[in-house]
Amino acid sequence: MIRKYGVAAAIAVLIVLIGVVFTQTHNVVDRHPEAALRADLAMMRKCISDYHAKHHRNPSSLNDLVTDGELRMIPTDPITRSRTTWKTTIEENVRVDDFQQSTTKVPPSIVDVHSGATGTDSTGRPFSDY
Repeated sequence: MIRKYGVAAAIAVLIVLIGVVFTQTHNVVDRHPEAALRADLAMMRKCISDYHAKHHRNPSSLNDLVTDGELRMIPTDPITRSRTTWKTTIEENVRVDDFQQSTTKVPPSIVDVHSGATGTDSTGRPFSDY
C-alpha cells in the first residue's frame, strides 16, 4: 500500500484513524459520569427502600442510611463531585393532633433522592431529573 499510494497517503489514513479512535474514546469518557450518577441514585433509592422495609418508615436524612448500615458512606455525586449536593424529596406527615401541645411530631422522611447538579446530560436531560 505504501509503494502504490505513497507515504503521505499512509500518514493521512493513520491520522484519520487516530481521530476516529480519539472521538469514540472521548464520547465514552463523557458518558461515564452520567452512568455513575444513574448507578449511585439506583443504589441510594434501593437503600431507602430497604431502610423502609426494616424500620417501617423512611429515613429522615441520608446519614440515617449510613448509621443504619444500609450505606457505607454517602456517595459522591459524580457530576458535582460532592457528597453534600444531593437533593432529597421529603414527605411530611400531618396528623390532627399535631396542633396540640402535648404531641410528639413525626420528623419529615426522605422518599427519593436526586442529583443537585445544574446543567444537562449528553441528551439534554437535566441532571436534577435523574
